Amino acid sequence: MNLNELINDRQEKFFVLVGFTSDELTNTPNKLLNLSIIDGMNEYIYDPSKKPSPELFGEFFSTNSKSWITYEEFFILKGFIETAISKDDIVFVYNNKYLGLYPFNYSFEGIDEFYEKLFSSNSFDTKTSDIEETVTELYTNIKKINDNYYVAINQQLFENYNVIDLYTSKRDLELLKEISHDDYDYSFDANKDPEAIVNLVNYLQATDNKVIVLTLPSEVKNHFSLLANIYNSHKFIYYQPHVKQRIVARENQYLEILNKYWGYNSFRELDIYEDIHTRKLTKISQAQIIDEIVEQMKIANNKETPKDIFITSSTGAGKSIMFQLPSLYINNNKTTNKKLTIVISPLIGLMNDQVENLNKMNVKNAKTINSGISPTEKANIAQDIKEGKIDILYVSIETLINKGDIQTLIGEREIGLFVVDEAHTVTTWGRTFRVDYWFMGSYINKLRKNYNFPVVTFTATAIVGGPEDMYTEIKRSLNLVSPIRYIGSIKKENVFLNINTIDDQTKKKYGNDAKQIKDKLLISRIEKNIKNKKKTLIYFPTVVSINQFKNTLEAYNPKAYENVAIYHGQLSSEDKNINFRNFKSGEQPIILATKAFGMGIDIPDIEEVYHYAISGNVLDYIQEIGRVARKKERGMARLDYIPNKDFNDFKRLRALSSIKKGQLLSVMDKIKSIYKESGNKRYLTINVESFNYIFNNDFEDTDDIENKVKLALLTIENDFKQKMNYPPFVTRPGSLNSKDYLLATEANKNYFETSKYSRYFRFVEEIKNSHYKYIFIFDTEKYWQDHYQTISFPQFKFKVGQASDEIKYDPVLNKLNFSLSYIVNFTGFSNEEELQTNLNNIIRKVEDALREFASKQCYFTERDLSQKLMNVQLSNKRESYRLSSLIINTLIQINSLLGLRDIEVATNETYKISNNYEDLLSKLKETFSNLINKTGKCVEGNIVRYYIFKNSNKEKIDHINILLGFAEGFGLIDFEMKGGATPSVGIRMNAISQLDKALSNPGKYRNTLLENQYKSFIRNIEMFKYLFTLPSVGENPSEKITNYTKQFWSTIEDYFFGIIPSKVEKEVIQKLYNR
Repeated sequence: MNLNELINDRQEKFFVLVGFTSDELTNTPNKLLNLSIIDGMNEYIYDPSKKPSPELFGEFFSTNSKSWITYEEFFILKGFIETAISKDDIVFVYNNKYLGLYPFNYSFEGIDEFYEKLFSSNSFDTKTSDIEETVTELYTNIKKINDNYYVAINQQLFENYNVIDLYTSKRDLELLKEISHDDYDYSFDANKDPEAIVNLVNYLQATDNKVIVLTLPSEVKNHFSLLANIYNSHKFIYYQPHVKQRIVARENQYLEILNKYWGYNSFRELDIYEDIHTRKLTKISQAQIIDEIVEQMKIANNKETPKDIFITSSTGAGKSIMFQLPSLYINNNKTTNKKLTIVISPLIGLMNDQVENLNKMNVKNAKTINSGISPTEKANIAQDIKEGKIDILYVSIETLINKGDIQTLIGEREIGLFVVDEAHTVTTWGRTFRVDYWFMGSYINKLRKNYNFPVVTFTATAIVGGPEDMYTEIKRSLNLVSPIRYIGSIKKENVFLNINTIDDQTKKKYGNDAKQIKDKLLISRIEKNIKNKKKTLIYFPTVVSINQFKNTLEAYNPKAYENVAIYHGQLSSEDKNINFRNFKSGEQPIILATKAFGMGIDIPDIEEVYHYAISGNVLDYIQEIGRVARKKERGMARLDYIPNKDFNDFKRLRALSSIKKGQLLSVMDKIKSIYKESGNKRYLTINVESFNYIFNNDFEDTDDIENKVKLALLTIENDFKQKMNYPPFVTRPGSLNSKDYLLATEANKNYFETSKYSRYFRFVEEIKNSHYKYIFIFDTEKYWQDHYQTISFPQFKFKVGQASDEIKYDPVLNKLNFSLSYIVNFTGFSNEEELQTNLNNIIRKVEDALREFASKQCYFTERDLSQKLMNVQLSNKRESYRLSSLIINTLIQINSLLGLRDIEVATNETYKISNNYEDLLSKLKETFSNLINKTGKCVEGNIVRYYIFKNSNKEKIDHINILLGFAEGFGLIDFEMKGGATPSVGIRMNAISQLDKALSNPGKYRNTLLENQYKSFIRNIEMFKYLFTLPSVGENPSEKITNYTKQFWSTIEDYFFGIIPSKVEKEVIQKLYNR
């Protein structure tokens, strides 16, 4: 069906055409408006204040026939159309050959300039004009592909209208399991990449009678069959790859290298799924996987596009050999044109271990670069890379993305292979602990513009298919190209499970005290395993729960306590290393640990793993019980299971640490505020501590503010990107402050201006209200470069912040009084006193809103509080949800700082406050009084710059952050903090209109990523309940364990291939929708 036929067949009167070329529009009759298709929108784009003429409006009423307008014309006339024409009479028609990016119809001039300035430029001083704001509202993205322009449409403009696709028919396609390179002309596998779809459509339009292949699984399967029907002169086929054992012609050459460096005479055989649908396993040699990597490296070297490779294999399967050996082979006997292998690894310790192990095997061409390496060492390594002395470079993602231009590090060297080790960090760990992994996909794309290389990913476990699909997420996040998959066996049948469900009699014996039951049973287990010399790993959900049990054990059995090591993230590196060595050697055969004890840790003789309670998702649990029986002997995973109680820590931690919708709205509001204050500057550098007030800071929540801010920003960005193909802003990792504020006395001022070190200092302004009189800026980075090149800049900043011994004896640094700067704009108030009065009035109304909850000692939700805020006339409905989130976070943070128990966070994201809640709010008044009366400041009209001594009580600074955030949340001020200890984040603004829309109607704002995370949380809890209550049948305990274990691993295998038990899904739906 063509466009004209569709219009004639529909009942509607008006049609808005979206994404069609100027030629397609010209050839479609019944255009309504007398505006030229090409350049017809010039005067409206270049004069945003211009109003459409009455004649233009009249054309809507002068015709009785069906007619159409362009999307661009609708944009200009949207206000009139919404008031004059019924929504039922209008339909939007998409040119759905494309996905997300559509041909620009040249309806106005200057597209090249808008592209260069708004969507291609990296100028940090660019400010957005009204004309440019109009263009970014019209098009959320502009791309230049093969010298033609394509645009992304702002779907928010017509989200309440009827939208249809021009093309609906699809063609059934042949599915092949075997295909050679000579059997097809064009291979497509690029996820939902709009640019790849454009290239495919352009190829289809420019050629005839070609064979096009799509590798499955693919998110664009339906779109592919739709294109097959449109371009029916071509042959389209699906290819479903499967793994087969094959002869490796180069195996002897690989064996030679294996024997020379590793000392092995043969390669291991791995259990790999031949076909994930049949679950049939086949033995695949490491040599075959190595050969696949080598082959793709050779393809890249021949300037062709290589395929990427996705591998799951358990720790201990020799995965490092599978990427180290290809690098050695490809560079064997070469002195020039050697290829560099870059290995991304999440842990510095893991990188150091692998480099040390290679060095022990006489492989001297491997090094690591991370945040702990000094500039001198980095410079030496960079020189060695450029000279071809280093061929394998281990680097953390944070270091890689903060290096800027990779060529400064590797010179003229070509990248032969890019390895992502522990690739599940891209989804699970990367999204909750190491947020910088979310940047990796865009960084790989950037590298591939200048280098040609395959990407190889390794992970111990990954879910393939279903609602928790990690494979697709990794593939999409890293932009993997046609990945060849090697999925290792999921079942670990030598790991047996003993789930001991606590019966009512046991509960009654201990007075139904879950903690006492757990402690007694675990102490008994520890005593038994020490006696039997059984190395045991015991997982706890939190550091607090470890410390509580440790104290109980020490009091109850001091002798057993001496045999127990501790491992968690809050220990110093030295203590972690000592405890790890003691456990590995068997000196302390029991270790109490959080999930920090996991990734990259390979201790082959752990016989038993015990979970005190559940603290993560099903994937975490499978990885944790997989720590046992690495030598293939039988291992045991144990849990003393108290139904419902065992998930309380998991639920409470999530309630404390998970990002909430109200927090995302507050982040958007903060960004909008900073953007407007900057005069619409497109590139913003924001200190992450400016967002501190938005997030909880409870002592059990170990996630730092930098991680939370990045996670929130990227959650907003990627949600908009998925919905609209272009986000309102793009987040990039920033850097540590290179300059710092100083508070100075008269004597300091004289020294800064006249000493031989004066080049490091710059005078800023005088201040009042403090015994310090002046503010200077210190060039910290320059001073580090000149005097401390033996340590890295982050290490230097840390030492300065801690005032370590070498800093105390430094002739310059020991004289410096570092300061934070708060730039506060009183919006609508003429002075601090007037602001104080309004702040106190708001606090009084917040007290009124909370009073009933305190009086009745009842649990309440954010929604309950939002209703109370409206009742006391503190907020309208639109703002109430965001403000209720702000108030609760404020109370939690003050409560934690003061060490009180005046607010309780329950497991189901409900809250309870004590009758002393007013004390928490009174702290805001006290903090504001101290800020305006006892803090150095410079006043310029309604803008005040406050300067806080950085080395003063950290709690004082935390209280100021909370206060200013609270005041800003209620619209009393705008503020920005500068000079903090945490890094900044870089933000490139794209389209403020998207933020405006979300903030103008927060009740309707939905974040799909946030919703999916919550669904996943519920699904994992229900999955655990299902697993832990599988029937355990048999005539004796051993037989029961054996039979239960078989059921467990069979269910887990289904789960990892996307099959969720129907009972679990029913429970998830009931929990989510109360039905």
